[in-house]
Amino acid sequence: MRQQRRFAWHKTLAACALALGLSLGSISFALAEGSWSSSCTGCRVGFESRRWTDNNNDASDTIIGFSQCRDSNNGNDPNDSITVELKRDISFSPDASYGQHVVGCWNAGSANFGRMATAGNYYWTIRAITGITNNAVSVNTNPVNVSY
Repeated sequence: MRQQRRFAWHKTLAACALALGLSLGSISFALAEGSWSSSCTGCRVGFESRRWTDNNNDASDTIIGFSQCRDSNNGNDPNDSITVELKRDISFSPDASYGQHVVGCWNAGSANFGRMATAGNYYWTIRAITGITNNAVSVNTNPVNVSY
């Protein structure tokens, strides 16, 4: 009798482990292909992020998030923002642009560029800091989160 209970307990444990493994496997398909985090200290208009490769293995959007950004103006306030542009490297040609977004990021904000249908090496660049498009202002933001 005791041996039968032990065998039943092992079957139940194996069934639970299998169910958990299957559910975790299905969740992974809903997650982004990749992501990375960094920071930006003293960054100015024209700053380019590191490159990442999006192989278009999923249908996830490319999202760039900024937290706690502060520009170098004396009047730091909740209106601080970053205008960010998403680009794809193209060898020996101008890089492809996927648009610009103004991200209010005093606390946190993000830019959703949608799904990138073309596999390639992507990066973002700063186009303006709180509306200023020259190098007179810099920005600090930590963290910067990218998912794709």
